[in-house]
Amino acid sequence: MSVLQKNKKLAAGVGVAAVAAAAIALGAGTYAAFSDTETAPDATFTAGTLNLTVGSPTAAPPVVWENLAPGSRQTVTIEVDNTGTVDGFLKAGYSATGTENGCAEPETDAENPCDDGSELLEQAQLYYGGNLVGTLGGTNTGPFDLFSLPALDAPTNVTFEVRVPDSAGNEIMTDTATMTITFTLVQS
Repeated sequence: MSVLQKNKKLAAGVGVAAVAAAAIALGAGTYAAFSDTETAPDATFTAGTLNLTVGSPTAAPPVVWENLAPGSRQTVTIEVDNTGTVDGFLKAGYSATGTENGCAEPETDAENPCDDGSELLEQAQLYYGGNLVGTLGGTNTGPFDLFSLPALDAPTNVTFEVRVPDSAGNEIMTDTATMTITFTLVQS
C-alpha cells in the first residue's frame, strides 16, 4: 500500500471521528429532561421528659416508725408519680443513722455498760414486696429495683415495711433510727 493510500484512510478516519464528536457535542447541548426541586417542611424534634414526683402533689411527709419492739412490724406507704412523657423504671435506696437516747434500767441489764450506738439501727430490717432489702444499719442500701412507672399514668403507691426481729432484746430500748429513702427514675 502506498503512502498516499495510507494518508487517505487516515484522513477519512479522522473525518469520521470529527463528525461523530460534533454530533455528540450538539446532542449533549440540546438534550433536556424535566426536573423539579422542592423543600420539605421544617422537621421539629422534641426531647421527652422523665419527671418523678414523690408525695404528689405536695412533698412527702417524713417517714416515722414509732414504738418499735421485738417482733413488731410497721409499714409506710409513699406515693410516686412519673409526670414526664417518657416511661421509666423506679429504683430506691436508703440511708439510716441512729442514736442511743439514754439507757433505761432494763437496757443496762442487757447491755452493760450501755454504749452510745443505736442497736435499733443494727436490728431493724427494711422489707419491700415481702422481701428483705437489708438492715437499716447495713451496707446493702441500694439502689434496688422496684417497678416500671409509665409516663403520664396515675400516681402509684410504694409500701415499705420495717420489722424488728423477735430476737432483738432490751438493748434496742430508747434507741432512735432516722432513715432517708431516695427514689430514682430511669428511662425504660
